[in-house]
Amino acid sequence: AGAVIEGFVISQAGSPTAGYVLNQTAGQVNDCVFSGTTNTSTYTALSVSGGRMQRCVVRNLSFSTGNGATRKMCNLTGATVVADGCVFTNNIDNTIYGASSATVVMEKGATLRNSLVAGNTYANGDQSGVHASSKAGTFLAIENCTIANNAAKRGSAAGAGIYDGSGYTLVVNTIVEGNTVPTSANGANVKAGVAVPALNSICPELSEADGCMQDSAKFVNAAAGDYRLAADSPAIDAGYAW
Repeated sequence: AGAVIEGFVISQAGSPTAGYVLNQTAGQVNDCVFSGTTNTSTYTALSVSGGRMQRCVVRNLSFSTGNGATRKMCNLTGATVVADGCVFTNNIDNTIYGASSATVVMEKGATLRNSLVAGNTYANGDQSGVHASSKAGTFLAIENCTIANNAAKRGSAAGAGIYDGSGYTLVVNTIVEGNTVPTSANGANVKAGVAVPALNSICPELSEADGCMQDSAKFVNAAAGDYRLAADSPAIDAGYAW
């Protein structure tokens, strides 16, 4: 508890059978890069079960073999877990379909804040960006994030941006757009079993009644991975202060 890991590049080459595990109760992992893992037998590449993960980059992780099980590039689980200022990008799952698979899987009260989840691909998955496994009494929070251009390519895919089967995830000041699934009627950007409470966010599938906008956020150059807001973006100075 209370330990700090800072400024490391943590990478695995080849085909390891296990991912990274950050099993702590109150520590911090700051300014680290996790990359280059092809995970072949376990189902979570990076597991965070306590403390804070700040300004970290999770990129170029991949699953290449396996079947049927949940695939989690990064699992945030626990009420004390906060991922803040992180980037999750260019992660790929080419395995056989695994239910509830996604780049960021949130559970048990975790918070994702000030982070980018973009350009991740699940070739046979139902989700790709964020899978929010919420339950009554253990709300999850997605705050001030951009979740864009993630692709879930399975025929029945839904919620390539955010998927929440229960509706106990609060989404605030977050951009969710450009995510893709084969059948757009399934909900490419957001899919929820019940309405997801959202405030001042930009997403085609969120209600404007709560101050959300269905316009494009207008990034500088999303195709090149530049998700800064363009000068004429409707998202500028449109956030909810809380």
